[in-house]
Amino acid sequence: MAAAPQPSDDDSKPPPKCEYSNVRREGAQSSWELACERPTMSGIGKATSAPNQVSLLETFELKMPFGSRSIQHIVQARRLGDCP
Repeated sequence: MAAAPQPSDDDSKPPPKCEYSNVRREGAQSSWELACERPTMSGIGKATSAPNQVSLLETFELKMPFGSRSIQHIVQARRLGDCP
């Protein structure tokens, strides 16, 4: 499964080209692996959902010419109610 943000009209750099693999869904839990080019990045992620909330954790290693860097995303969301 490939993923990339929509192209933009400004002069910014092109978005990274990413591919998801080993996507698994079991009940309320999902997991995946991710590999990207430009910049080179790889990592894993997992998500858990419940009726009114979701938790997401992604861990990546970004490789650059001057070294590598670890990145971690943690997202926790909760439904508060209907929109007015």
